[in-house]
Amino acid sequence: MKKELNLFAYGFGILISVIVGLLIGYTFDRIGLGIALSLPFGVGIGFLLSDLKK
Repeated sequence: MKKELNLFAYGFGILISVIVGLLIGYTFDRIGLGIALSLPFGVGIGFLLSDLKK
């Protein structure tokens, strides 16, 4: 159960980061770069969310 929560939290964080990356990339015409820059933040969000659920 705890692993599923962690996977859900990381998935949610990565999903947010991909959406933000697409917005950044669309703004600057560099979609890949926007996603690459925002992915570490998504992993960090997932880490914080999984830490809060404990």
